[in-house]
Amino acid sequence: MKLAWLLWGAAAGLLALGVLWLGSLLGRWPWRRGYGNIAAVLVIVFVWQAIWHEFDFEWLLSLGLALALGCWAGARWLPDLPEAGRAELGGAAGYAPWLLGILLLRATLVEPFQIPSSSMLPTLARGDFLLVSKLSYEFRLPLLGGVVSWGEPARGDVVVFQPPNEERQFVKRVIGVPGDRVHLKDQKLSINGEWQDLDCDTEPGPAGALVCREQLPGGMTHPMQIYTLQGRPYGPAVIPAGHFLMMGDNRDNSSDSRAFGLVPRGNITGRAVYLWMHWPSWGEFPSFSRARSIPAGGDQ
Repeated sequence: MKLAWLLWGAAAGLLALGVLWLGSLLGRWPWRRGYGNIAAVLVIVFVWQAIWHEFDFEWLLSLGLALALGCWAGARWLPDLPEAGRAELGGAAGYAPWLLGILLLRATLVEPFQIPSSSMLPTLARGDFLLVSKLSYEFRLPLLGGVVSWGEPARGDVVVFQPPNEERQFVKRVIGVPGDRVHLKDQKLSINGEWQDLDCDTEPGPAGALVCREQLPGGMTHPMQIYTLQGRPYGPAVIPAGHFLMMGDNRDNSSDSRAFGLVPRGNITGRAVYLWMHWPSWGEFPSFSRARSIPAGGDQ
């Protein structure tokens, strides 16, 4: 068993001990016996989130906010509560404004995103954690959507979005913008009638993929990889207004617009601007050696 698992187990145990300690501070409160059950529930949800689910920062923030608000309600309205317990609950409730502020920050400015697959290799790897700017194209208010727009996604941008008929979010590269006529054949990309340069290594890498650099209109280039010279085609097709063509840099191993169709503008969450951590699994330690900015339009 890796040391990381022991540390996560210790963190869960400390969380349970903290809940039991809080229960002891409440003295003779009749519900004191229930704190053992509360501790067990917290450990269960912690382990479930850590092992069986992908890391969901918003889920953890929402849970913390709910607990803080519950402490505030308990300190205000529970009868026969000792002063020591009331003070502890009030202190815990003080975290509610901070947690609410972080949730609003995520909704309007920036949010983290974890790469769940290898579809963006060699640019991004499974387990990379990104910062996604929600101000790259517009300003959004929670529940109201975009209210002020000052830009549009450009070819080469790495964006996070929700595909049509999907509940989860994806990260891909913008290949076609509204009005573009796009054709992908034999791994070569044509945009508006011009075939783009594709410069590939002469020998495949350890995983059997050829690492290439693909050029987009305007001279921008970005890394990508292929496994065959045929690949999956696309088009020729014209991108309609308000829609974008998304493809993964791991061109032969990516579920993208060739599978789920074009992405409406309103489904785009924001542009990935920074890779800040690599953490492939909960059984390994995080690494910051891959940290770097993600420029707009390619040239990575």
